[in-house]
This record gives sequence, structure tokens and C-alpha cells, in this order.
Amino acid sequence: MDAPPAVPQFPALAPTALVAANAAGVISLKLTCPTNPGENTVVRAAAPLKPGTTTTADFRILGLCPVPVADVSDITALYTARFGVPPVGQKVFVEVNQFVEGYQDIPKIFSAIVPQAA
Repeated sequence: MDAPPAVPQFPALAPTALVAANAAGVISLKLTCPTNPGENTVVRAAAPLKPGTTTTADFRILGLCPVPVADVSDITALYTARFGVPPVGQKVFVEVNQFVEGYQDIPKIFSAIVPQAA
């Protein structure tokens, strides 16, 4: 009888926060990533929700976490391709985790409310 493969050691998850911004009506969603998320970090998100919502389990895969530029991974295109532009005042939930050798680590969930135009 063969033993199952050992559970891999996951590196620290690169994304540390979600930032929603509104510059003159142009909404952006970005993950703060002080390190490169590599090729195994998957981004999931939920459709925009009411701002008082505290949790959701309705996540859909958006894709792999983009390579960060200046410690920020812009996920706006991934999000809007799936759900459209989130309305001002709505809450956005994003979940990220890593897949390595068929295993996945515990997801981390971030949320942000889309602000009024600055």
C-alpha cells in the first residue's frame, strides 16, 4: 500500500489587504502584496453586497493573483469581467489562497466598501 503524498509547506500568503478606490468615478480594486504571490495564488470574489454585510460564502473564481507592481496587485479587470463595476457604497469581498501539489491552504478573506469619488 502506498502512502499518500505529504502535505506541502505553504509559503506565507502574499496578499495582506484589499483596497477599493474611486478616482473621479473610476473604481479600482487592489490587493496589497508586499511579496510576489507566485503562480499558485487564486483570487475568488463575491458579487457586490450591502455595506452592512459581515460575511459571505458565495465566492466565484476570478483567476490567479496578478504580479504586483509597487506592492499592489490590481484585480479590477478580474473582478469587473465577472461582476461588472461595483457600485459606490457596496461592499466587495475577496478570498485568496494557494494551491500547491493538489492541496490548498486556508483561504483569507478581505473586504472593502467602494468609496465616493475623491
